[in-house]
This record gives sequence, structure tokens and C-alpha cells, in this order.
Amino acid sequence: MKFYHYPHCPFCQRVRLVLKAKNIVYQDVPLSYADVKTPTELIGAKMLPIIDFEDGKVMGESLDLIKELEKRFPEPSLTHNWIEPDLDWASNIVVRAPKFFDVVLPFYLDEFEGAPEFDEAGAKYFQEGKEAKRGKTFDELKADAPAMYNQNLVIILAEIIERVEGGWIGQHFSMADCVLASDLSGLRSVKGIELPPQIIRYIEKVESQCGEDLIDW
Repeated sequence: MKFYHYPHCPFCQRVRLVLKAKNIVYQDVPLSYADVKTPTELIGAKMLPIIDFEDGKVMGESLDLIKELEKRFPEPSLTHNWIEPDLDWASNIVVRAPKFFDVVLPFYLDEFEGAPEFDEAGAKYFQEGKEAKRGKTFDELKADAPAMYNQNLVIILAEIIERVEGGWIGQHFSMADCVLASDLSGLRSVKGIELPPQIIRYIEKVESQCGEDLIDW
């Protein structure tokens, strides 16, 4: 089994945590962000994560992948009689928040400097593409990050804290926790904000449960 991914990417990190939580053996294949050919040949688009399963099935899309992993590797269970509502909530609450990616994107290059995805070509491709889409330089986005965080994300984080105050999203640790912790993880790299300690503890608790440090690429 080959796992194609970018170490910084929250959607890739979702799958990475599930792989680790289930103790699945796989071949780790981090790609340069400038590598268009490999993902396009595998699934027809420049999009990660991708898993090339041993039986020849090749899939993308993080949520489809973690559900497929649950089917193929049912133990230990990460669904507990299926938790689709929790998974739906976890997969949308952060990454669909206004300005979330504007806040975190410019800091990925610093946090993951030297990672395979951000070789010279990959870093250039990443920065130029994200800046063009947002109409601002990374320096400008970094300067705006604290204000965008306070205006758009503080209230959402308060909702998350209330939801996970029992330890997990539901009664048990599940794939929904893998998804939420991955999506939140990038906020730890943002300079100039005060991330609630409950959020930091939650991310670290999920990492510990899975035996994986999302920032350690």
C-alpha cells in the first residue's frame, strides 16, 4: 500500500492519523507540491491524499479514504457503530470556516521548511498559487492573520471546545477526532494568535492516541 501525501496538508493528515491509529503498514510517499504528473496519472487531478492499495485500487479524497480504511481494517474500530453525524461535523467545522486557509497557509512554509513537498520548486509553486488565488502576498496574509483569526475563528473554536470537553467528539475516540485534530493542527503554526490551551491539549491528545506527531514530518 502506498500513501501519497503532503506532510503539511490537513486533508492528508486526516488519513495519516487513521493509518497510524489502526497500525496499518504502508509505504510513505511524500510528493513535491510542484509534482503535477504523479497525482494526475493516479487519479486524474493534482490532488492529495491518494492511496494505491495492494489490490490495485487507487483512491483519493480524505473522507472516502478513511472510510475505506475502516472497511478494510476494521480493528481497532474507529466508528463505534458508525458516527457519520460526528464525522460530517468534524470535517466541516474548521476548514469551511471563513478565512481559515487565509490564516494558516502562509505559515506552512515556515513550519514545514525542508519537507519534501516544499523543495525549491514545490515551495515556489505553493506560494505563487496561493498568493494569486487570494490576491495578497504571504507577508500580507501573515500581517492580517491575527485579525482574521479573531474575527472568524475564535467563536468556532469555542464551539469545538464545548464539543470535546468530555475528551473526544463522541463517547469514544473515533475517526472524527482524527479529522478534527488534523484540521486544527495548522493553527499551532500561526504567529501572533493566542490559541486556546484546550485546543492545543485536544490536538496533542489525538496525536498521542495515534502515536503520531503531525508537525514531525
